Amino acid sequence: MRARVDVETPAGIRLFNVAIKETTQGWRAFAPSAFGSAAATFTHEIAAEIVAAARIALESLPNDRSRR
Repeated sequence: MRARVDVETPAGIRLFNVAIKETTQGWRAFAPSAFGSAAATFTHEIAAEIVAAARIALESLPNDRSRR
């Protein structure tokens, strides 16, 4: 699975186009980049929470691979 999601924290910070990817090190969340550098970074704990929430949300969607 590979997806892009929008994230809003309890503090009201919104991040758009966060990439969720399966890597050789497991599932990872990558913040979007700006001018060739990461626009934000996540601790391992926050990244794990983002991935877990995204996977739950994405698994509830119909499996329609015609939309890419």
